[in-house]
Formats: sequence, structure tokens, C-alpha cells
Amino acid sequence: MASGSGLVEVLSDDGDGFVNIVIDHGNGYKSRYVGEGTALCEVGKDVKRGDLIMLFTENDSEFTYSVMKNSRSIDPMSVMVIDG
Repeated sequence: MASGSGLVEVLSDDGDGFVNIVIDHGNGYKSRYVGEGTALCEVGKDVKRGDLIMLFTENDSEFTYSVMKNSRSIDPMSVMVIDG
């Protein structure tokens, strides 16, 4: 699920089943999602916080999530809103 609203800037699949998605949230913030699965979004499309952007294809699939501010990695917990 998208951690925040924004524009899908990158969507790539390097052929081994791993999908790379980058969402530009504005104000220099971007989030990146990498995992083995199928993309449910498209480059150039707006997504909202909570939208499904990727479906995992394997149980126990590896997944990487990162947040950047002005192209520098930051601690995601410093900007995330966590609610149930």
C-alpha cells in the first residue's frame, strides 16, 4: 500500500519478478518499494495514501521500503503517520 499520496514516478521490473516503484510525494519526499510481485499502479498516475500499489506473488517475499528527502535516505518513522 502507498504510504502517502503522490505521483508514481518509477515503475520497473528487471525481469526477475522484482518490482521497483517510486512515488513522488512532493516537497522533495519520495518513497520506494521493492518486492517480488505484480505492480497495481502505472507511471504518471496519482495514488492516494492506502492505495494498493503492489501484489506479492510469493509468501515470505522479501520487501524493501525506503523514504528519501531531497535524494537522501531518511528514517521513515520520522515522517510516517501510523494508525490502525
